[in-house]
Amino acid sequence: KLHGYYVFLPLKFHENRSEKQNCKWPLLVYMHGAGGGSFFGSYRKTLHSVGLNHVAERFVVVSPACEWSWKETPPDWVVQLVSTLTCASWIDHRRVYLTGVSMGGMGTWEMCARRPDLFAAIAPVAGHHNADRRKLIAEKLKDTPTLCLVSSADGTCPMTAEKQLWVELLRAGSRALQAEICNFDHMQMFEAAHC
Repeated sequence: KLHGYYVFLPLKFHENRSEKQNCKWPLLVYMHGAGGGSFFGSYRKTLHSVGLNHVAERFVVVSPACEWSWKETPPDWVVQLVSTLTCASWIDHRRVYLTGVSMGGMGTWEMCARRPDLFAAIAPVAGHHNADRRKLIAEKLKDTPTLCLVSSADGTCPMTAEKQLWVELLRAGSRALQAEICNFDHMQMFEAAHC
């Protein structure tokens, strides 16, 4: 079966590759929400934002097409895709970052729990997690730098459930957990986090 994904190379990728033979870029893995899309294509009005321009100039971005529902975990092919990309000569395998919004936030927790050695840091945004897997996720991610972005006004993915995971992460010994709480609607969280 074929799987879809987008790969965006940094602006001036080819120019920099020819000038600097050992030029390597960090990899940003973006997991979209149930509405679909890629990191640069999900929200057209934000294409000229400072945050997206920063990423466009400095990162290789991969956005897998999430072919699963919010009740499922990302399939193995997504982790295999990221693992394969880290072997490219133009990727800095020590700087692989994972983020996702809503359903993609859940995918962020699950993918990193599956392969914590693959990611330098994660940032689930307006995410949720499977409560049955809370302790396992916390144990696997206790050493992974984590920035959680949630909203007190989010009725779709309430932050109260995520707080329980934060408690488990702290119990497991995490010293690299940071939570940022804002007051945006669920649909505004991508822009609030990445732009």
